[in-house]
Amino acid sequence: MKTDIIEVLTKLVSFQTVSATSDQEKNAFHAQQFVEAHEYIKHLFQDTPLIVETIETAGKKTLTVSNKKTIAPDIAMIVHLDVVPAGESLWTMRQEGDRLFGRGVSDMKGSITACLIVMRELVKMKSNDLPSVMLIITPDEEIGGASMKFLRDKLKYSPQFVLCPDGGYGWKMVTNAKGCLQFHFQTTGKSAHASRLAEGVNAAEPLIELYQQLRRVFPHQNEAAWETTTFNLGAFHTGQAANQVPDLAEMKLDFRFTNQSERALIEKELQSAINASPLEIKTLSVVDGHFFESNPNHQITKKFLYCVEKVIGKQIEFVKEYGASDARFFTDVPTVVLIGDGKYHHSSKEEMSLTSLEQYAEAVLTFIKSYRQ
Repeated sequence: MKTDIIEVLTKLVSFQTVSATSDQEKNAFHAQQFVEAHEYIKHLFQDTPLIVETIETAGKKTLTVSNKKTIAPDIAMIVHLDVVPAGESLWTMRQEGDRLFGRGVSDMKGSITACLIVMRELVKMKSNDLPSVMLIITPDEEIGGASMKFLRDKLKYSPQFVLCPDGGYGWKMVTNAKGCLQFHFQTTGKSAHASRLAEGVNAAEPLIELYQQLRRVFPHQNEAAWETTTFNLGAFHTGQAANQVPDLAEMKLDFRFTNQSERALIEKELQSAINASPLEIKTLSVVDGHFFESNPNHQITKKFLYCVEKVIGKQIEFVKEYGASDARFFTDVPTVVLIGDGKYHHSSKEEMSLTSLEQYAEAVLTFIKSYRQ
């Protein structure tokens, strides 16, 4: 199985499936990379009875692989093909012993590979009593997960049990993960020379004041306090010269929260600050990610965790995570966010354990075989 993992993952890493950027030329290139990656995945199953479908989701394309025609499978494995930008060398996977390096090996093309191996092995199982299994490969988790939201809310995909190997590194099941709200704001003013301020309207100042008001409500915190609501100023763009009053400004903020009351506070304080602004503050976009909760004591979850423990030879731990994943769209379904020994995702040092990917695939296959028992 390890040979297959290396072969497939090497190819997947080579596809530069980066989420949308502000560079239109690069976006066109990356869009073609998604097409080529899809074609490669389809090729893996061309001589099998599995059902491979391309679905239009929120203006993008999602790929599904399943053993039965349904939108309510017994088991769904949810993964995402998009990755964050990387230097040229990271698009070539390299191996040092059991460690694999390259963009996406831990987030999350390594997990995709393990799940693709599961689906290929599924073909070899001759039992007519197998559960329905679907692999869902979305293109946009890194920029908000609109495709998974579309599948759930619009197309009504309703799996009975969800596996999301996007977090819970080191075989630690995620029981809670923070919600995420991201805002892209814009203000328009009037340009003028800096020596004649009265002739212009500074577009940047209302956004600066908005940030300062919010920071007074949500001060900088030690991120070790998981329960604390935090927010980050991720981008601020305005002006071209020190001696010019800027007539356009944009700001992007990212909030992380753990419960509904904190979310309501964020929305209340934002609206209050916006209403107090002397200039209109336009909201260009909002990314809305629900906080995630999962019960490790659910019967089907315990059965899967037993299969994992049997394969890896140790007991599963439970953790609360800061980051969000597409698992947040399945809070009403038993969901397990967990994977093996991956590190440094989104960085130039991103790495993943080859053995962990093999073990994950083995655990999922063991679970599928025992599903009806």
